[in-house]
Amino acid sequence: MKSITSLLNKTLLSHFMGSAFWLTVLYLIGNILVQPFVLWILSVNMNNRPGGNEGSIPANPLETAAEFQLIGGMIYVVLLVLFLFNYRNKEDSVDFMHSLPVKRHRIMSHLILSGLIHITVPLLITAAILFFERYILNFDIALQDLALWLVYSLFILYVVFAVSLFAGLLVNSIYNHLQMVVIIFFLPVVFWSLNVSAAGLLFDGIANGPASPAPGDSGIINIVTNNTFPIFAVQQVTAGYDIWKMIIWALAGIVFIILSYILYNRSKNENVHYNFNHTWVRNLLAAVISITGMLMIGLMILFALPVSIVVTVLSFGIGLLFSYIVTEMFFQGAARISFNVSSIVTTLIFLIIFWTAFIIGWNQYVSYVPEAEDVAGISISSSNMRSDYGTYRGQTDSVSDDFLYIDDSNVIERTLEFHQTAIDSEKISNQDGRADLLEISYKMKDGSHIQRQFSKFEMEQDMQKDMAAMLNDGRFADAYDILFNIEEPEAVSAIDINGRNGFLQLSDGEELEAFIKDYQTAAHKAPKNAPMMLGNQNDPLAWVNVHFPDTNYQGHASIYNEALLERITADNELAEYLGITDAQEMYTASLSDDEKGAFFDDYNSSTFNQLEDDYDLETVEPEDRDALYESVNAGNLDASGDKVMLYKTGNADVYYPENGEETRGSGASETHIILGIE
Repeated sequence: MKSITSLLNKTLLSHFMGSAFWLTVLYLIGNILVQPFVLWILSVNMNNRPGGNEGSIPANPLETAAEFQLIGGMIYVVLLVLFLFNYRNKEDSVDFMHSLPVKRHRIMSHLILSGLIHITVPLLITAAILFFERYILNFDIALQDLALWLVYSLFILYVVFAVSLFAGLLVNSIYNHLQMVVIIFFLPVVFWSLNVSAAGLLFDGIANGPASPAPGDSGIINIVTNNTFPIFAVQQVTAGYDIWKMIIWALAGIVFIILSYILYNRSKNENVHYNFNHTWVRNLLAAVISITGMLMIGLMILFALPVSIVVTVLSFGIGLLFSYIVTEMFFQGAARISFNVSSIVTTLIFLIIFWTAFIIGWNQYVSYVPEAEDVAGISISSSNMRSDYGTYRGQTDSVSDDFLYIDDSNVIERTLEFHQTAIDSEKISNQDGRADLLEISYKMKDGSHIQRQFSKFEMEQDMQKDMAAMLNDGRFADAYDILFNIEEPEAVSAIDINGRNGFLQLSDGEELEAFIKDYQTAAHKAPKNAPMMLGNQNDPLAWVNVHFPDTNYQGHASIYNEALLERITADNELAEYLGITDAQEMYTASLSDDEKGAFFDDYNSSTFNQLEDDYDLETVEPEDRDALYESVNAGNLDASGDKVMLYKTGNADVYYPENGEETRGSGASETHIILGIE
């Protein structure tokens, strides 16, 4: 049995090692600059600041520049493979290599071994520098973090190496090799993004980049984006490691290496004169790239023109012709191209398959309405009855999954009816036509989320009123309250609380944790059916930004909460904080229990003029407001709705057309703020 040493051809290995030696030296220098040097600079800067600045250093200091290091490493590996494999693109070189008394699989083994050495050695040297540098830095680098950084970096670069190696065996020029690597890594995400964008333009109901994505739902486009390897590799540095995805990519890398051996053994020297080694690969790529270009150019045209069947067909037809010609020019390396029958037929076949799957698939997607028994909670908002009491910005275990979701069975049933109405309604395809926006998010009992966004239909007024009456219920205040839904107060790094004319920030750890706990205690004691607990839909009196180390949430908080009132009044005049002192108009109304339900429904669905006609609103003149200011400053607020104050500040946005009447979209809830008082 031969030893490992005898299996190595030192001359062949030396040849491959020397072909990319200086590229590896540059990578090593860049690696040292991005990691050890950057950390040393941070340490020196800490010494130069009084008291240091350790708070700006992450728990794992290696994460400071890890993303840049990985991006640079992946680019290096692609260039490395381009140089190692460049001999295959030259007739004399490939003839010489394959004339050597060395079998092809051994040539490939030496090439792979040299590539792994070029990748591993610079990282090991960088890791050794970091190991000894730990003793002179003003912050600590844990050994397990250093080991994890090394292993993860090697894993990422090895996978990129395997994919780049496989890509090089499909083509016969360094330029096409680079194109193939980019295509393999990024064409799927570009194709999917354009697919979803086209579907969002042609179908109604697709939540394409919603303003308020659901917890656990990263968006339909991100289904592919988050699994695109270079993006996935960088995201894991800060988002945490997904072991199963890493295992899948590791197995994929092994498969690419095996396929590379097979393709290399079967490669023919005479193919060096062609751009592609396999005609079917060329035709397949031409078809997919042409369809991708068709979607991109078609969307550009459709964004500028009214959408209709004729315009849509012409737009995508022009896009297909243009992108196919450009693709062939790149593949043939000339402006004067020759059309290939097999390529055209392949493109047409894929075009038919694509549009068939596109129409059937997206029709089924937008027509789907979940069963009520499978839904755990709903979150719904519309452009007319805006129930957007919170805006989700990230995902963390420190905030309850119930945030923004209502689990009431009646609300779920009614939302499903609204959803079906939006599906069945007559669509408005012209961008200039009047349309409404309805966003629905379902939290399913299996832990998944379903997101739908309708923007091409006109919502009936009765539907608007029904939705307002259903959602504007004090029983659901806790679902919309971001402070109430914080499950780990100790994880919060800062809170910003914005009023109409005031701002409050809490950033001290112990004080912050105590405030959140006091707020939640007070919230549990508050009446759950008080009409005023939800406050103002469109202009909340307490808008909160909750900062976590890696993300942040924005949402509503209750101005009637005793802990919040105590915190605000400690440093602010409450009347000024809420913008009451700047009010141009001010009214009060006393409501009986029988009047409350109808009054709050009308407040959210009727104009202020209609509200004033239907209810006995008492005008508060400027000279009579001082007593009201004093009462508010004393914290005398009441969410029961027995007595309410409505006031209008100078920035109310009301549109009056030529006939002088308030238009739809200028309801009382959008022009006048409401506050429950004693």
